[in-house]
Amino acid sequence: MDTTQILLNIIITITTIFLVIIGIQLILLIRDLRKVLGNVNKITSSLEKLGLSARANMQEVIGFISSIKLILKLLKHTNKDKK
Repeated sequence: MDTTQILLNIIITITTIFLVIIGIQLILLIRDLRKVLGNVNKITSSLEKLGLSARANMQEVIGFISSIKLILKLLKHTNKDKK
């Protein structure tokens, strides 16, 4: 073989090795990214549940306060009628 062919074979082999290494690193990176996105998904679903429960609790508090207002109005009207 001629020196040019030997040099080309060496360059092609080195390039192939580098591309294989880069491919493996990309696969590992994508795998880690998938795990991170799974964790982010869990966090967002937990926050969504928390927000929904807080909203329901606020509606209960608002209902309780309006009930107290209604009771106070009724008491006020009954006191007026007595006088």
